[in-house]
Amino acid sequence: MKSKQVQEFKETEIGKIPIDWDVTRLENVCTLFVPMRNKPKEFDGNTPWLRIEDLDGKFVSDSKSGQYVTPEIINEMNLRLFPIGTVLCSCTATIGICAITQKELVTNQQFIGIYPTGVNNEFLYYYLLTQKNNLNNIAFGTVGGYITRKRFEDFQII
Repeated sequence: MKSKQVQEFKETEIGKIPIDWDVTRLENVCTLFVPMRNKPKEFDGNTPWLRIEDLDGKFVSDSKSGQYVTPEIINEMNLRLFPIGTVLCSCTATIGICAITQKELVTNQQFIGIYPTGVNNEFLYYYLLTQKNNLNNIAFGTVGGYITRKRFEDFQII
């Protein structure tokens, strides 16, 4: 007969967590990417250009508005190409909307791209969804707040 293992917990600055887990800053387990502010004038390529309206679930791979950019535009404008598996998180206006990229794509400046290097991207996705209130609390401004890259880097994660 197997004995039931009892889970032990510890108190941390963000609450009670399993004893063998740690609290760290997001930048210690992820690479963060901030897109450029410039918007392309032409959308006749194959790489999706995403806006907040394009996110409506856990995964994202296409532009609902039919906006796509060429490799030349990406290079000319020095746009950030987010790799597959990046967790996109809105960092302005409606803060905390998230999705995981299933295709390489680019976005407007409403997002920060968080590429997990030491944490599972689905865990990160769900964790960020539970942190909407905390994300709003670290945003600058009262109307249409904004979270800087530095504030995301310092954000605590278990």
